Amino acid sequence: MRKIFLPTLLFLFILPQINLAQSKYGISIGGGYIFNSETQGASLLQYWGHAYSANILICYKIADGTSLYLSSSYQKYYFDESSIGASAVPQVIGYRTYISAQSSYVTEISAGVKFYTVHSNAFIKPFFAAGIGALFARQGKVDVISAMENGSSESITSYAWEINDWSTQLNLGMGMEIKLISNFKLILEGKIVISHRLTYFPLTSSIKFDF
Repeated sequence: MRKIFLPTLLFLFILPQINLAQSKYGISIGGGYIFNSETQGASLLQYWGHAYSANILICYKIADGTSLYLSSSYQKYYFDESSIGASAVPQVIGYRTYISAQSSYVTEISAGVKFYTVHSNAFIKPFFAAGIGALFARQGKVDVISAMENGSSESITSYAWEINDWSTQLNLGMGMEIKLISNFKLILEGKIVISHRLTYFPLTSSIKFDF
């Protein structure tokens, strides 16, 4: 039994170190909060506030300190009632005025490169990232509805229409990888995403597994 147990224990101890040394691929899954800057006079999402996102990223290590990546995120933007203004929803005797608004959604796809500033075995690894890709937006509808209390008449003023739109984008980011256990890492990242119709600032956290 001892002849079997000791080699097995030694193998289980060495295996994570071998995997870590040979790891070239990584996959990370997480989410975050997005600051939407397109709130005044923008052509898209100007009536929507900040958003939440779910993210996935696959990377490939091409050299010590350099990785290529392919990423995607799905974002949900919530309507910001303050963007309409109080004058758009007047309180008139005999009328009921309210806002009917849908959420908006953006899917981001990006490919790029990460540059790490320290050795690959460091406990904390700061990095810089740059990428290009596409944004696919589905803007919701925003209506201000005024109806008589008795329901005899109704008027609708539309502030935004349902739009499906896409555009190319450039993104720049920086963050850090923090080693947890074995091949698992915590990633914290902030970046700016710029297209001709949208600009926003995601702050994300994710768990990465190297293999």
